[in-house]
Amino acid sequence: MTAPQREEAVTVPGVTVLSENVRGLLLCQQRTRVFHVPRYQLLPGTALRPGCEADLVLPRWFAETVGLVVRTEAAFFIVR
Repeated sequence: MTAPQREEAVTVPGVTVLSENVRGLLLCQQRTRVFHVPRYQLLPGTALRPGCEADLVLPRWFAETVGLVVRTEAAFFIVR
């Protein structure tokens, strides 16, 4: 039996949490972009304070799916 693989993480800087609903869905904004993040996707290292700008630490696959990170052949880029 092998040990579980650790999820690759990405830090998305300068995110403001605008609101959170009762199901834990965060409404976030980074500059002019507005997006939703389920609270259960936040990884250790995320420090949220509603209305304040913070860095979100998310699984890379989630950040790519939402469009916060663009994958290229050789590198990853954070979309601003």
